[in-house]
Order: sequence, then C-alpha cells, then structure tokens
Amino acid sequence: MRKVLVEKKFFTEIIHRVKRKLTPKFNLLKRTRILNLKWCLALFFYFLSVWIVTPEAIRISPEKWISGIGGISILILILFFIVGIYLHNYHSQVLAQSRTLFLLGLVVMGVALLAKLIVGYELSGYLIPVAIAPMLVAMLVEARLGVVVTVILGIFVGVLTGYRLDYMVVALAGGMVGLFSVARVRRRTDLIKAGVLVSLANLVTILGFRLLGFSPQEPITNVCLWAVVNGAVSGVAVTGLLPIFEYLFKITTDIKLLELLDLNQPILEKLKSQAPGTYQSSLSVANLAESAAQAIGANPLLTKVGSYYHDIGKIKKASYFTENRMLASTIQKDKHKKLNPSMSSLILVSHVKEGVDLAYKNKLPEAIVDIVRQHHGTTLVSFFYQRAVDGDEHKIVKEDDFRYPGPKPQTKEAAIVMLADSVEAASRSLSNPPPSRIKNLVREVINDKLTDYQLDKSDLTLRDLQQISETFTRILISMFHTRVDYPKKESWSENKGEKSSKRSQSKPKNNQASSKRNVKRRESLSG
Repeated sequence: MRKVLVEKKFFTEIIHRVKRKLTPKFNLLKRTRILNLKWCLALFFYFLSVWIVTPEAIRISPEKWISGIGGISILILILFFIVGIYLHNYHSQVLAQSRTLFLLGLVVMGVALLAKLIVGYELSGYLIPVAIAPMLVAMLVEARLGVVVTVILGIFVGVLTGYRLDYMVVALAGGMVGLFSVARVRRRTDLIKAGVLVSLANLVTILGFRLLGFSPQEPITNVCLWAVVNGAVSGVAVTGLLPIFEYLFKITTDIKLLELLDLNQPILEKLKSQAPGTYQSSLSVANLAESAAQAIGANPLLTKVGSYYHDIGKIKKASYFTENRMLASTIQKDKHKKLNPSMSSLILVSHVKEGVDLAYKNKLPEAIVDIVRQHHGTTLVSFFYQRAVDGDEHKIVKEDDFRYPGPKPQTKEAAIVMLADSVEAASRSLSNPPPSRIKNLVREVINDKLTDYQLDKSDLTLRDLQQISETFTRILISMFHTRVDYPKKESWSENKGEKSSKRSQSKPKNNQASSKRNVKRRESLSG
C-alpha cells in the first residue's frame, strides 16, 4: 500500500513539474494569438473603411484612382492611429478585449456602409442615420467613445457626399444629440424619445443651413421630412439592434439591469417564498452595497442587482442556512447538529455552484453570474473548520477542504457585494449596539477579507476600503437606531383608572368645602 502511495506521489510531482514548465509557453502562445487577432481585425476594418469611403467617381476614373485611393488611405490611417492612441490612453480595457473592438468596428462600418448605399442610390445625405452608432456605442461600451465614433462617421459622410459641409454638420449634430439623449435611458421606450430628439436636432441644423443658402433647389418640405425620418429610423433601429448586440456580445446594459431590479422576477419570487430569510438579507445587502458603490465611483446599479441575486443558490437547501431556520421543523431547528463538519461545509459551499446554475437557467447576464460565482471568493467556512479541528485526533483536517472554490472577486462590484454580505451577516448578532461597536465590527470584517487576500484581484484601493467602511458604518447605525418605548394599551387603561379614582376621592372633599362656603355666605348675608 505504501509503495502505491509513493509511486502515485512520484507521478503527481512529475505532472506538476511539466505543467510549470509548459504553462509560460502556453500563456505566451495565447497572448500571441490574441495580438494577431487584434491586428487582423484592425487590418480588416481598415481596408473595409477605405473601400466604403472611396467615392465611386474616384474608383471608376483611372486618372484619379491611384491618387484618390492613396489620399483616402492616408487619411483613414491617420484616423485609425488617433483612435488607437485614444483607446490606449483612456480606454485600455476596451483595447484589451477583441470582442469589444469587433463590436466597435461592426457598428461603425455598418453605419458607414448604410451611408454609402444612401449616397449610391442618389438619396439625400440628410437621410444618413449617423446617430445609430453613437447611441449603440454609448449603451454597449462607453459614452465617451460615442463622441469619437460620431466624429469619425461625420468625416466619412463628408467624404462620401462630395465634401458637403451641411451633410457633415447635420450628421455630427444628430449623432451628438443621440449620444446625450441615451445617457440616462431607463426603459427601452426611451430610445424612441431619443429618436425624436435626433429628428429635432437634424431639423434645426438643416433649417440653419437653409437660411445660409445651402441646397436652395431642394423643397423645404422634403428637407424637413428627411430630418424627421432620419431620427425616427435611428430610434427604431437602436431599439431593435440593442437586445441583439446584448445577446451576441454578452454585454449587460443599464436597461437590462433595470429590468432585473423588478422584484417580481420569477427567481426572486421563488427566493422570497422558499427562502424568506435569505430574501430579506439580500435586500439589506443591496442597500449596503449600492451606497458603497456610489461612494467609491463603482457601478451602483450592477452592484445592487448583483446583491439581489447573489444568494439564489440557497433556494435548494434553504433550511440549512441560519437566516432560514424558521423553515426547519420545530423538533430540529439546527439541521447541522447531526452532520459532521465536512458535510455541513459542503452544503454551505454548494450554494455558490447551485446559484450559478440557476443564474444560467434564468438567463441572467454574465456580469451577474460573475458576482454570484465570486461573492464568497475562497473564504474559509471558519465555524465548521474549527469544529472539525477540535474533533480531529489524527490531524488530517485540511483548511483547503473548508474553503469556497472561488474565484476571488475580479471587479470592484463583486468585492463590494462580498463585503456587504459579510458585514450584514455579522451585524445580525448585534442587539442595540452603540455606534463604536458597529464601527469596530465593520472594520474587523473588512480587515479579515483583506488579510485573507480575498480582495487582491478586485482593484479596490485602501482609500476605497476606508470609504466603504464609513458607508457601511453609517447605514448600519441608521438601521440599529433606538426607538422611543411607547406604553402599551393596558398601561394606558391602568393609568386612566388611577386618575379617575383619584378624581372620585377628591370630589367629596370638594363638596364639603363648597357647602361650608355657602353656610358662611348665608351667615354673612343674615348678619
């Protein structure tokens, strides 16, 4: 038996050594492939944009072919270079994701190709719906990138339409208004309102150029109609394309998150009915996490939604968790008493995997699934680990067997949910605590996570942790505020009875005094 164990250990060590040697090579190969993919995407979109922007007159004419295409190629190369520097300096996370780069190129090239078709069919340049691209980019990627996209498409429109200034400015105005109008979109129907604003912006800009004498041969009614159609097409197109891009590129927009905030979602209804304690706990965690995210500049909406769904995995074995013990039978409130510590730990740890499965089953966005998966990190189930150590006579208990599988929180939002969940759970043991006790508890919980290296990959700074601690403390103090102890109805009736009896006792005395006064008055009158 010992020989088998030695051989197994020997081969395991060999496998680990081979993995350690090959891992850097595999990582280098992976990085090289990603880099090559990005260069291929850049070249593809570069040549595609050159083909789209080159006017038909230059492509047909042999004399202008070389000079025309050469000039456009240089100008587009300069644009690509400027955009690349901008992304590298201000949006490095976008530049690091090939999927996001492909989305940006697809949106920009799609609108540019649509502009080429409109010009090719000799329709008015006022019909080019440039606003589609910045509106989509603002909601799917980042709002500031929408400004860059608008400028690029405005230049493309100017070149495609024979360097018409009015077409170019109308494209810029409509794109910018569309970009700003989706900044605070909360429902999909708001996108139609954004389209109306784009129509108004186009209309005002076109009328301004008309007063300057541009396009006098075009009827004013046609020009106004094109302006309205442009905005309407932009609003409808974005409304239809947004859910498609959300699904294909696995992007979670604010509109989707707001839809998930509805407490009537089926999975939340199931959580409320089958694990009511966990449901109430999740609402408290959401309150803490949202305020902390606002304090440090993270995404409060994503944090709040992630808090709502982070413990949905407890639905299956709800009565095994402390907050749901009222669901257990009256005979055995604590279901862990008859289980050994390792089995209890497995039950607690399994709620993360079951939560991820439920999240996928209910088609929750990837960002929410990540929070469900990471909200415990690799935290130690300390209570059952200590119980196992106390009962371990042969010293065979391993700490790793009592840890959550991870991974550790990869984002600020996931780390905030982890901290809020831990603080909320720890605060349940308090009863009318003073503010100093709450403050110490919050600091202790955050320090435990920090010293356990659970926050290493979350990008949270010490300043962020300080602000999170202050926010949690302020909210918990307000939750544990003292109330005035109002007297009960029984005591009111008793007090009323005592007062009435005192009044009844005092009445005879008052009657005697009044009769004596009347006698004296009569005597004085008779005298």
